[in-house]
Amino acid sequence: MRCLHVSGNDRDHVYCSEDACPCGLAGAVLPRGKGYVNLSEQVVEFRRDCLIEEEPRLKMQRLQDEMGASIFALPGVFAPILMCEQGARKRGIDLEVAAEDAAHWWQTGLVTLRITPLPARHPRTPKRTGAQAGSGGNSGGDRPRSAQAGLGFATWSRWRE
Repeated sequence: MRCLHVSGNDRDHVYCSEDACPCGLAGAVLPRGKGYVNLSEQVVEFRRDCLIEEEPRLKMQRLQDEMGASIFALPGVFAPILMCEQGARKRGIDLEVAAEDAAHWWQTGLVTLRITPLPARHPRTPKRTGAQAGSGGNSGGDRPRSAQAGLGFATWSRWRE
């Protein structure tokens, strides 16, 4: 599987970089080895052809030169977001996968190039009453969301030492 290089994994700690997180403006302290990584669809699409950290800036420059115009992109387009548990819960991402991705990043400096999944949801099976017993099944139940909510834009470039 392809991976992105994201620097900063040599630090003792970082701060939650989720703008919409309830942990506050400075961001919760994330000790080395902790946190949750989120890759949005936008990050995955933009970074497919620029896996090394310097390449997104060069890609933007190339696009500007080709178009003959300035391009303004929100920070969340270039890099994944490392966040605290509150931020991860607010985004509704799979906490187990996001925590594994964070641990892998802390060890290697690499993040798997794929959209962070939403948690697996199992449809609810309602209790059947006598009238429903022969109806043939589930009435729908919970369905997984097909896209992530666009909550805030933050990147690891906002990390403070």
